[in-house]
Amino acid sequence: MKTLFNKYGIFVLIALFSIVYSFISVIKHNHFQTGLDFGIYVQTFWSYINLKLPKVTFYPTYGDLVWSDHFTPSLVLLAPFYYLWPNPNLLLILQSTLFVIGVYPIFLFCQDKTKNIYFSYVLAFAYLIFFGTQFALTFDFHSATYSAIFLPWLLYFLFYKRWKLFIVFLLLFIGGKEDAPLIASAIGLFLFFSNHNRRLGLIVFICSFLYLIVVTKYLMPSMSEFGAKIYTTPEFPKNIFGFLAVTFDSYTKNKTIFLSLASFIFLPLLSGWFALIPFIHFFTNFISRDFMGRWDIYLHYRVQLGAILSYASVLGYLKFVNFYHKPQSKKIISYLLPSLFLVCIIAMDYFLHLPLNTLFKPQFYKTEQWMLDNFHVISKVPNNAYVLTQNNLAPHLANREKLYYFPKNIDQADYILLDMRPGQLIINHWLSGEEKDINTQINQLINNQTFYVYYRSGDAILLKKNKQDQ
Repeated sequence: MKTLFNKYGIFVLIALFSIVYSFISVIKHNHFQTGLDFGIYVQTFWSYINLKLPKVTFYPTYGDLVWSDHFTPSLVLLAPFYYLWPNPNLLLILQSTLFVIGVYPIFLFCQDKTKNIYFSYVLAFAYLIFFGTQFALTFDFHSATYSAIFLPWLLYFLFYKRWKLFIVFLLLFIGGKEDAPLIASAIGLFLFFSNHNRRLGLIVFICSFLYLIVVTKYLMPSMSEFGAKIYTTPEFPKNIFGFLAVTFDSYTKNKTIFLSLASFIFLPLLSGWFALIPFIHFFTNFISRDFMGRWDIYLHYRVQLGAILSYASVLGYLKFVNFYHKPQSKKIISYLLPSLFLVCIIAMDYFLHLPLNTLFKPQFYKTEQWMLDNFHVISKVPNNAYVLTQNNLAPHLANREKLYYFPKNIDQADYILLDMRPGQLIINHWLSGEEKDINTQINQLINNQTFYVYYRSGDAILLKKNKQDQ
């Protein structure tokens, strides 16, 4: 039995966590807890399967090509799956499953290098419940998470010098999001300084930086016409003290670094040149003062660290164990260290109240009447209609060409669909205005007969433009 678990237990973990993360993300979506980011990608994939350019109508593109916001050419690989089942839930299930499968090369690498099956399973478990994994897989579908799917594999092929597969997965990785080349360049530096492959490392570093510049400075801005944001590169520090200041100059940054490394019991600090990669991740996320949301542990911003810190932990473990020369000491450490690791990662989950804990809350499973009302009204919206809606309803309506947040482009809209429940979360009406202002606008549209109530269920309301105004 023990032999069977050692051999096949990793597949049990993969199946279990694929199901769990898919389940949580689908439940959240069906309970209207997804929004802008998910809506963007649903509309993107709708465009792909209908052989249209992905001109996404949400903020910040407003009808520009989605690539003016995030440059994601390798994302098209998921389009055939969406063609077979054009349902937003499919994207969440694919994201969870493909990301969780990435634990397999990490497990193989750890088992091969450490010869410690206990540590290999603990590390796999740590990767699967790391806060960077949990927040990313229970958030909306996002290109950052999609890009990170390829990271465990390209690092695995790097360490085993399977250079053709390394290059293929590197291209898929940087094609997943426009800032992935920053991590790719860090990987190039590691290849160069660690003597794994100095020539390839230099090529990867240079080409990744050139790709980043061409994409962010030329391609993305050229696609912006109606309102997409322009990708800006913050000013780089001029010396080592500037780099240190950028990385450590706030409580939030220090907390993020500490919690990230503590989740892997600080073993990555012993990983030699490989430690460059996580610290370049921190630096590139911390350098922008215009978007401080990238500094913390939440959403998808730490998603790359799961794979990076896992491989770094294996390297750190080997260094730590080699400090001890006596076989008996090494044996003790080989059990003590993974045990400490296991306690630490479970404690991190408990004290940070991470998303997996929602599974133990009855409220998480409850489908309330207002949710049913929303679904009932959504079903009345024609497939090709020009619709205005709100943030948390948008992903459910995004399989169409024209979908904006109310009240944008109100003169051109055919329908307006809103949830008028009082006391909603502010994020539900993000970009639409305050709740009281929305109520006022809706009443004005009805009173001046621009729109009329086409269908209503509870507080969910669908307005249709009067024919005389069309």
